[in-house]
Amino acid sequence: MTNNDLKLIKYLYECEFLTRKQIYDYVLSDITNRQVRNILSKLKSFNFIKYLRNPFQFSNEEYIYVVDYFAESSLMMTGTFKQFKKMCDEFNLNYIDLDKYRMFKTETFNNRTHDYFLNNVRFMLEDIGAKNWIPEYIIRQNDSYKNNKKGHIKKVPDGIIKGTNNIAIELERTLKTPSRYLDIFNKYKKEKEEK
Repeated sequence: MTNNDLKLIKYLYECEFLTRKQIYDYVLSDITNRQVRNILSKLKSFNFIKYLRNPFQFSNEEYIYVVDYFAESSLMMTGTFKQFKKMCDEFNLNYIDLDKYRMFKTETFNNRTHDYFLNNVRFMLEDIGAKNWIPEYIIRQNDSYKNNKKGHIKKVPDGIIKGTNNIAIELERTLKTPSRYLDIFNKYKKEKEEK
């Protein structure tokens, strides 16, 4: 496994799916398109990733790319966990334990348009140096975001940029009323005060 292989697998786990354009333009933009095609082909042949028919009508790409079901066991068998951490350090990326990642659920593409655009937002933020992205489903695993003693479910953002002061990222594709936004900010404020 090369560092670029592991970098792509990291992004596929965290973004849950990517288009070829997203991979070319953001994830592996520092190598040639031919090298990217070779990486995709190699990872597919060893069951680390798989191609799915593109469900998005607004995108003219034939496939989207996801982590294959066998990727986790393959990563464990090849002993790449230490190499994965080293790759994160080399590319200045936020390290997340491989065992915290989950598989992309392919049964439905409901609400996946939101995720497609959220991935683009993440990449735009990374372009300006915000590389410490934590996806929503990883945030939910943190004890501080689980139900509190009173049984209230905390507001979980679409992602967090980890830093001295964490920044919550919410992508809204439809305009909400001002009171709805105020409610979201009040929930965040209340949770901060409870800490």
